[in-house]
Amino acid sequence: MAKYAFGAFAVVGDEPDLWVEGVVMWMGKSEEPLEFKDHPSYEFYTRKQLNPDSNPADRKLVEEFWNSNIGMSDDVKLGGLT
Repeated sequence: MAKYAFGAFAVVGDEPDLWVEGVVMWMGKSEEPLEFKDHPSYEFYTRKQLNPDSNPADRKLVEEFWNSNIGMSDDVKLGGLT
């Protein structure tokens, strides 16, 4: 996927209630690449197409993932979650 996509993921929540959140961007404006859909964990993720150019909430979410120091500090919050 590295030649098609760029992403940031984080494990958030408090043990034992943990989950994965992330933002992935890939080339083009079509559907997810077939390689992404073929991954064994694909069915477990909820996907939403973001539009950071026209939706302030989407832009904030993308900026939180791109600009945070995920894993570098315990006080990093993504979507209000640590």
